[in-house]
Amino acid sequence: MNMWEMGQFALSMLIPLAIALLGLLVAIMFGRRKQREGVSSAAERPQKTARAGRLSTLYRNDGGFFEPRREVLVDNETGVQYLMVSTNYGTCVTPLLDRDGKPFCGR
Repeated sequence: MNMWEMGQFALSMLIPLAIALLGLLVAIMFGRRKQREGVSSAAERPQKTARAGRLSTLYRNDGGFFEPRREVLVDNETGVQYLMVSTNYGTCVTPLLDRDGKPFCGR
């Protein structure tokens, strides 16, 4: 393979890669613009849906591209609020605390 053929091969691989990266960049920028403008979809509005009978969702934000999904859950029996963050790597749930370090109750 001579230098001309190697250059043509590299160029033929570079164009699809550049198009894919441009598409990814546009998707990221659209997600950021949507968050800055405050566009609210049905998933971002507060919801009062039942979750496993005992928990209900007070707030839900699905995030954007590469953004974690955040939800505020409320225990219907105790009133304690929990923050749930979900990513592609896993989910974390932690109670929301007040200034004194006690679980925050919205009641």
